[in-house]
Amino acid sequence: MADRKTRRLLLAAGAFVSIVTAACGTGPRPSPLPRAATNDAGPSGVADGVSVGYAHSPKGAEAAATGFLVDVAERLVDLSPGERQRAMRRMATPDGANAITSLLNAPLAAIDQARSEEGNGELLRAVPVAYHLDAYSPGEAMVRVWASSVVVLGAIQAPLESWSTTRLRLEWTGGDWRLAALDATAGPTPASPGAAPSTPADTLRAVDGFGRYRHVPA
Repeated sequence: MADRKTRRLLLAAGAFVSIVTAACGTGPRPSPLPRAATNDAGPSGVADGVSVGYAHSPKGAEAAATGFLVDVAERLVDLSPGERQRAMRRMATPDGANAITSLLNAPLAAIDQARSEEGNGELLRAVPVAYHLDAYSPGEAMVRVWASSVVVLGAIQAPLESWSTTRLRLEWTGGDWRLAALDATAGPTPASPGAAPSTPADTLRAVDGFGRYRHVPA
């Protein structure tokens, strides 16, 4: 039971690999490494719990896709249900808001349940590794982001990791890039070395006090 719950949590926190792939696949579609936080591509700030203020350029679209992926996996899980609804509507386009909130509500609720049941500390992180701008016009962009996600729950035997590639469709509306649709697929997944994983307690203790990176495309 615990293993099943944490696997659902892993997919939700990483890129919603199974839930979002099944649901977002029916949505409309058009024909990174960490670095210094100062970047003209954006974001310029945070509003309603999500990153905002991206440049109206290809680099701005790449930065927005990366920022939205991390916001979904990290920022949203720390918000209350009411704050999440405002955050998702701020992040999404007006036409895409209902579909995106509907897609994300279930995995976010699963995260809440797993956190409340497991206790003993937690760590949820999304780590963008690489991106590709598939299509760009002044009004719309499509970006794929390859990322890893790490989930640590104190009561689970070992920290979990997954790899996924998420495709995000963005539209320029209201003076900013906003999320119109997304879908994800598992992998590609690198082989793991033979080292035994750390325990959740050791992991949480080792990274206690560590800050979060802001990820900006190169």
